[in-house]
Amino acid sequence: MDLGEIDLSHLTEEERKQIEAVMKRQKDEEDKEAKIKRVLEDDLEHYTQAVHQVSKEAKERGLNVNGAYCQICHKVKFADGVGHSCNYCQTKSCARCGGKVTLRSNKKNGCLCIMECSRP
Repeated sequence: MDLGEIDLSHLTEEERKQIEAVMKRQKDEEDKEAKIKRVLEDDLEHYTQAVHQVSKEAKERGLNVNGAYCQICHKVKFADGVGHSCNYCQTKSCARCGGKVTLRSNKKNGCLCIMECSRP
């Protein structure tokens, strides 16, 4: 909210200064939060691209033909094909690439991969 939208004429000078200081701190915090969010989104995008590249290279080499490897990093081999299966995209992943979480939709435990399924 901008101070230009608020009528502070009925307040004393000291009260106006306090409100202006609080509004400035709020704006600074929102700017800082937006910057952190942009950095995290950029990091996620770079990581996602790296995962897709590794996945593409693994498919070219013929890995993961029987589902025994993590479908995200293609590095972890599962014993007997066991791994976490994402509740949203059904991708089978290792513990580093996915994990058990409480799902918002039904408040039950499930698995979620680190790909786009984990974005809010």
